[in-house]
Amino acid sequence: MEVDAGDPDVTVIADLGDVAIFFSGMLRVRVGETVLQVATWHPSSKQDEALAMTQEIARIALERLP
Repeated sequence: MEVDAGDPDVTVIADLGDVAIFFSGMLRVRVGETVLQVATWHPSSKQDEALAMTQEIARIALERLP
């Protein structure tokens, strides 16, 4: 996953998978060769809620990956 971590709209999540980034309501998490993508649609004023929700969903999904 390529991302410009210096982009102010990109949030890097340090404790999720090998690499995890959140931008535009979408969280992408790479674990090994697997990429999990969680998309949410929230008003721009609710991005903190979207980030928290996508992280929670990703953590549940990652626990269930083989």
